[in-house]
Amino acid sequence: TSQMNQVYSISYTNPYYTDDGVSRGFDLYQRNTDTTTTSISPYKSYTSGGGVRFGVPIDEDETMHYGLSVEQATYELNESSPVQFHDYVRTFGTTTNNLLATVGWTRDSRDSAIYPTDGKVQRAFVEVVTPISDQRYYKLTYQHQKFHPVSKDVTLLVNVETGVAGGYDGKPLPFFKNFYAGGVGSVRGYEPNSIGPRDISGNLLGGDKRVLLNSEFLFPMPGYGKEKSVRLSAFVDG
Repeated sequence: TSQMNQVYSISYTNPYYTDDGVSRGFDLYQRNTDTTTTSISPYKSYTSGGGVRFGVPIDEDETMHYGLSVEQATYELNESSPVQFHDYVRTFGTTTNNLLATVGWTRDSRDSAIYPTDGKVQRAFVEVVTPISDQRYYKLTYQHQKFHPVSKDVTLLVNVETGVAGGYDGKPLPFFKNFYAGGVGSVRGYEPNSIGPRDISGNLLGGDKRVLLNSEFLFPMPGYGKEKSVRLSAFVDG
């Protein structure tokens, strides 16, 4: 649960679906989005869905992920919602049904998932709404995170994230799939999701491309001794 999203889900995963380490999982979920109290232009959506997913290990540090899910979403706009949002709902209706296919790839060589000081993690993810759906769009994201020990207690972290999305078959990218930036985990010092294209009224619309760069030095919290659950950082985000 966050200020913008409420998610209710039930998941089941069998990590040993096959003898060679392939996992299989099932998900049922309800996701409610309300941007009326955030920097994002106001809208509400209610999404119900379910699907199946597989994890296929390539080697000790590398895994492929595949998924297929069905979603039904309902959208609510108000008089403060941008014209672009209203145009989209008039075109596709207030309720849509989609079949989504996803492919992901992860490579993780960090020395620790909780307190990493060395190594790197890479993640790539592709989401495509299949042609039998009401909508047509794709979304690709990639993250590369590198940890480098500067000294015994200081670690340099460099994080790069990129993303691109768009519609196909002559249909536009849904407004709720736009990229935003700002806030913790993105560009600190800004309100969450407050960076990005705006309309002539100043409403935040989001964009179809995004590049984030974070660079920070991580070091122990003074007075905590060798306690590894808390670290401080000096950072630059863009």
